[in-house]
Amino acid sequence: MNKANKMSLAETKGIKKNKERRNKMKYMIGEKLQKALRTDKELYFAYQSNIAMAFYDEYRRNEKKYKNHQDIRLIANNAAKYFLDLLIKKNYFKEQR
Repeated sequence: MNKANKMSLAETKGIKKNKERRNKMKYMIGEKLQKALRTDKELYFAYQSNIAMAFYDEYRRNEKKYKNHQDIRLIANNAAKYFLDLLIKKNYFKEQR
């Protein structure tokens, strides 16, 4: 096999893994939660508010006065982790960030 074929094979495996991850995520989240978020305006707003507050909290925790693009990206990633940890009831504050 030449190098191009090996890359193609690796890319194919990556695509297959991504598809498996999406299917696993859909199963894990469950259609019940998806349906509830689609049909229950209050639940949808609660999730929206929690995601927004996770970002806001992380933004406020960053002590830099002027934040650049990299800072915002880091803050957004930390906020996403914070929200997901809250969602799965993981004790976020005991672990190091």
